[in-house]
Amino acid sequence: MTPKEAAQYTIPPNQVVRVKEFLLTASSQEIQEFIHLITAMDYVQEFNLARVALDIRLAKDAVLIANKLTRQTDRLIRFTIGLYVFTIVIAGFAFIQITIMLMDYFSKSP
Repeated sequence: MTPKEAAQYTIPPNQVVRVKEFLLTASSQEIQEFIHLITAMDYVQEFNLARVALDIRLAKDAVLIANKLTRQTDRLIRFTIGLYVFTIVIAGFAFIQITIMLMDYFSKSP
């Protein structure tokens, strides 16, 4: 059902059940469009239902985004630790190479 169709169900005779079904399945954008379509009319019950549905939908979306951000942050931390270990290994190889070069330089001195 589209937001326009749902808005038509707010006109008497009210079919609140169909409006509620729409609000349960609609996306945040569709609920917002529905709110904009009915705000010009004085059907407070549907407006309040739509506002609550939009708040719930936005909260669910925020939870999903927060979970995704947490996973990405954990991945970034693991990647940073890997880079830290890799840097220490490279620094160790550089230290060994410098030591070998200095030993070779001083062993060839007259």
